[in-house]
Amino acid sequence: MTFEGDAYPQEFILADVRIADTAASERRAYMCFGRGIMVFLPLHDGTVRLVVSRPAQADARSDVAAKDLPPAKLDDFQDFLRQVFPYGGTLRDPVWLTRFRLHHRGVNAYRDGRLLVAGDAAHIHSPAGGQGMNTGIQDAANLGWKLGAAIRAGENGEHRREKLLDSYHAERYPVGRHLLRSSDRAFSYVASTNPVFVFLRNLVMPWLLPWLVAWRAGVARQFAFISQLRVRYRRSAAVGTAEGFRGPIRGGDRAADGRIRKGGEEAEQWLQELFTPDRHHLVLFSGMAAAAAASEGDLLRAEARFLERAGEDARVKVHIVVVDEGQAGYVDVGGELHDMYGFKDGAGYVLVRPDGYVAHIGPLSALDGASEWL
Repeated sequence: MTFEGDAYPQEFILADVRIADTAASERRAYMCFGRGIMVFLPLHDGTVRLVVSRPAQADARSDVAAKDLPPAKLDDFQDFLRQVFPYGGTLRDPVWLTRFRLHHRGVNAYRDGRLLVAGDAAHIHSPAGGQGMNTGIQDAANLGWKLGAAIRAGENGEHRREKLLDSYHAERYPVGRHLLRSSDRAFSYVASTNPVFVFLRNLVMPWLLPWLVAWRAGVARQFAFISQLRVRYRRSAAVGTAEGFRGPIRGGDRAADGRIRKGGEEAEQWLQELFTPDRHHLVLFSGMAAAAAASEGDLLRAEARFLERAGEDARVKVHIVVVDEGQAGYVDVGGELHDMYGFKDGAGYVLVRPDGYVAHIGPLSALDGASEWL
């Protein structure tokens, strides 16, 4: 495995301190641009976190180790605060002061035989967008259930085990690479030390940011990216879609969520509350169109046939979602889930992995293929 990349030239100092004599709101976060940058983040009990990158600091890519640099001092933050923070203030009672450096690096493979890497061992990058911790958690969620399945497969399932473990790299490596590229672009733009670029940034950003925040469609797209709900694995060999199925959700997509309730009850809950991470979950949809909808008997027979074909070791829990109050199962409130999954015109199924992603999806008539795939 290689860990290609580089260090950013900027060096950062960070402090958790109290601030007094300021007109700034203690409930607001601020980003201030000058010849450097300062991020002001409210914590609690009047404490704020200041993250500062100042000009004329040592190049972080130099051979000087961080431990050999002089320690950060409160005066460093106070001087920069006076330069860039329009509300002023006096810093006191520091909880901690530190220096840190940032890198952007990624491995070329997430698996090499019995060695698998995740989180910071696989990718390190700038904090732009707050993606690091969430990405590491998703790595672990993706890998954890696969390791469990590989252990349960034993020696008799060696081929299936290897294929499943290989899918970890196939699914998570592209996500890590995209994260490195996107966070690097955002950070390089915000933290550039080029004098011409700094001038243009400081001139444009105060006008551009309010417009971007008010642009609802753009904010929605950014939310989908930053929340990582848009991550999907459609090209993975470990997911599948029934032949001919053209619904909006495919194998490898994150399972959509929607409101359900038990037939005859008024209390509502969410579909994903049913999905525990210790097994796969098969959701059978009755369909909405009266002429093509599955009856209660059809759904129960499909459940029994699937479990029989999948075998005792499949570790699958079945849930039935219907639109008719008189049928057994969970009622799809307003038909939202049928619409999201593409089952308005007929019955269907979705097999959800332990990490919340769609393993296989299709019309109810193709359910035998899903059990074969499993």
